[in-house]
Amino acid sequence: MNYYSTNAEQLTEQYNRLDPAQVHGHWLQYLPATPGMACDIGRCFAWSRWYNNDLWNLLPASTQANSNKKEKLPSAPLMQSAKTRILYWWQSAYTEGEYQQQFFTEAEAALPLVEEGRQQLEPIFDAMLHQRAKLKANQQLVEWGI
Repeated sequence: MNYYSTNAEQLTEQYNRLDPAQVHGHWLQYLPATPGMACDIGRCFAWSRWYNNDLWNLLPASTQANSNKKEKLPSAPLMQSAKTRILYWWQSAYTEGEYQQQFFTEAEAALPLVEEGRQQLEPIFDAMLHQRAKLKANQQLVEWGI
């Protein structure tokens, strides 16, 4: 059992106490203006392809995009085009609050080329791209892009 499963109730309570505009306001503008449109927090790298629930791997997405992606690997151009949004999400959701240490510890442990104690987001994004390339090469995954 992992941290998220073990602490699901506590994490849900913490999340529900947060102001939604503070947590989600910066990326909601990227969702379609469809009434009733839902959003998900999905894994950049699918669980079925790389067992990873680390904070850096959890990103907001429209339900439709998350459903279309499924087990596919985000393409490098897609990730590059989303870089600013990803970095902003990491900063506002994780590195400016109580999850900062967890975020950086998980990134240092799971991603290649992340230097311990550096605590900068750009190198984590670069390492995420490196991991994406490794998954593509090792598992011959189908790529996904919009």
